[in-house]
Amino acid sequence: MLYTLVDTKNKLVYIGEASNLVDRLRQDHPLIPEWNYFRYNVLPDEIAPHRKTLERMIIRDFASVLENKADVDSIRISEYRLANEKIDFK
Repeated sequence: MLYTLVDTKNKLVYIGEASNLVDRLRQDHPLIPEWNYFRYNVLPDEIAPHRKTLERMIIRDFASVLENKADVDSIRISEYRLANEKIDFK
């Protein structure tokens, strides 16, 4: 599964992946500790093995439009910031 956490108070967005979403959401998220909204996508079985690659692609997409900690150039379409620290551009 791919999931998105949003902290509406601090205007943060976090993108993640998990094989077990319930277990993952029960864990701490130090990059976005005050998240108060989430959404997820269940991947079809044939795509599920590629969830880490898909997660990285989505993080790159968000980094191109939101301010981010990696100082990746973005067009900043919103006041929200990307909380993910690892942004792969390969």
